[in-house]
Amino acid sequence: MAQENICAWDEDGKGQNIWDNLTHAYPELIKDQNNGDVACDSYHKYKEDVAMLKELGVNHYRLSISWSRILPTGFPYKINEAGVQYYRNFIKELKENGIEPLVTIFHWDTPQGIHELFGNDVKYWLTFNEPKQTCQQGYGSGKNAPFVKSHGLGEYICTHILLKAHAKAWHIYDDEFRPTQNGRYSHI
Repeated sequence: MAQENICAWDEDGKGQNIWDNLTHAYPELIKDQNNGDVACDSYHKYKEDVAMLKELGVNHYRLSISWSRILPTGFPYKINEAGVQYYRNFIKELKENGIEPLVTIFHWDTPQGIHELFGNDVKYWLTFNEPKQTCQQGYGSGKNAPFVKSHGLGEYICTHILLKAHAKAWHIYDDEFRPTQNGRYSHI
């Protein structure tokens, strides 16, 4: 079955994230009024993607986890096993092809329960994707979700919270998971 036109943004029990909600409710806020419903379709084509990465000689691959795919309600009482399995399969495919996964924990979606789900297979983790843009554009200028316009104060509060969250996540991982999972960190 050809899957070229299939979009997986809400497939297999994935819940909505803040960008899904925003782009569906307010398409006029996006320059061309597009959303992320149809994209490169890695959900269905991850094996093809990994084969191309291998052919290119890639030895590391950065991916982000869509927490709304794993925790559709945003709470841990409902874990979407299809979403967990997708990431397990993707990570396994990368590793079987000699490509080390580097996982971003937060890419503008809410993370929860990540170490229990993927910790034994992923050695490289990033706590936040583009923290500057998250705070400046999400809580300062209001150009990105959640579109809060609070220049100065909003950015300061966001930055303060992100730094504290990063430090807490780092210490939890370092104390509780690094000894058994052998995760690494870089000064990149």
